[in-house]
Amino acid sequence: MKVLLIDPKENSISNEPPLGLAYIAAYISDECEVKILDRSAMLCSMSYLVDEIIKYKPEIIGITVYTITYIDVKLLIQEIRKRVSVEITIVLGGPHITICTNQVCNELKDKNLLLVSGEGELVWKDIIKHHGSELLYSVKGVAYYDGKEVIINEPQELIDDINILPMPARHLLDMEHYYKKTGYSHIISSRGCPYSCTFCSSATLWRNTFRCLSVEKIIEEIKFLLNNYDVKKIAFYDDVFTMNKERLYTLCKKIKEENLQFKWWCNGRINTVDRDMLLAMKEAGCHQIFYGIESGNQRTLDLIKKRTTVEDIRRVVKITKECGIVVSCSFIIGLPYETYDDVLNTINFIAELEPDVIDFNFYKPYPSTELTENMHVYGMRVCENAWEILHNKQAIMGAPVVDSDYLSLEEQYKLYLIAAERLGLLKQHSKIVL
Repeated sequence: MKVLLIDPKENSISNEPPLGLAYIAAYISDECEVKILDRSAMLCSMSYLVDEIIKYKPEIIGITVYTITYIDVKLLIQEIRKRVSVEITIVLGGPHITICTNQVCNELKDKNLLLVSGEGELVWKDIIKHHGSELLYSVKGVAYYDGKEVIINEPQELIDDINILPMPARHLLDMEHYYKKTGYSHIISSRGCPYSCTFCSSATLWRNTFRCLSVEKIIEEIKFLLNNYDVKKIAFYDDVFTMNKERLYTLCKKIKEENLQFKWWCNGRINTVDRDMLLAMKEAGCHQIFYGIESGNQRTLDLIKKRTTVEDIRRVVKITKECGIVVSCSFIIGLPYETYDDVLNTINFIAELEPDVIDFNFYKPYPSTELTENMHVYGMRVCENAWEILHNKQAIMGAPVVDSDYLSLEEQYKLYLIAAERLGLLKQHSKIVL
């Protein structure tokens, strides 16, 4: 059996490889022949992508779906049905499918379409096993349209110990492309986030769980990248790499003991780090850390459940810089109840912090987040065709698509221009995502 896994996004500002697909490919490779197509790495048209599907002749096509790429995915399915086959099994997975299973299934109404909600490896293994039989429609974690209604099966259990998973099938990816674009190779050493920020979908995607690879597995993967791809820098793409202090200290110690020579970048969190941890990270090669700060207003931080304070942010950014680590921070325009003056205060706060890299974004109304579900409470409104607008803007910082009783779309864009001029965002844009 041939399986083709596709990431259809046309471009990617962060240029990271589709490791989620590579994990699935590695997990099912004993059961079938598998290939990955990453459109952003191929720099190809939708038509060319379908040409590649026709050449490969798969029996199952898997497509990862993000909210911002859902438009592309619908177009791709239409082209597959028109040019390839109306009967070939197409499997959709990824964040948007996990969150919007019923909505997507009802909209597409395709009897040869399966939707995988949540973690994909175990579900895909069962899909391969039962493909061609009626048992396919009883697989846990699958949803489908039976010609009359949407059927959503019971969810598949999460993998308790993700150390059982093989390393992602990087040999199916153009690793040189990603390394040339970013200067980094990528590792995902944990899944999930134990926090519940109201604007973020991670808690929903991973069912409020946090599971991590052992230090031994991380070291194995680091060595694999250093030895097979001659990389000099690695980006840890965990939601919160600094979550487990004991694991992080042990990892830093092991990197030094084994004399592994590379620089690395990670996502941190203000309330999970301290000076001793940062010094250990620096000594083990940490070059840059990213903090999602989002606002310089305490009321807003409390409202979006960041579980941090303005003073904590000041302190942690200061000590991170003192430890010699590059500080990267994100901020959001358009959060609940924030006025024009509140955002100006955030811009002043950023100027005071003087982070090395700034990622300034407009609020995006991702489905099923606590904030999106309660926008009416905050006097917020999503503009018409919001995701079509964001789809067209996905290569840059986005566009304001949510106005409120306190901040209009025009004011949000004006504030971005003020921030860009004052903070030099446009000059450093190429640095925003490594």
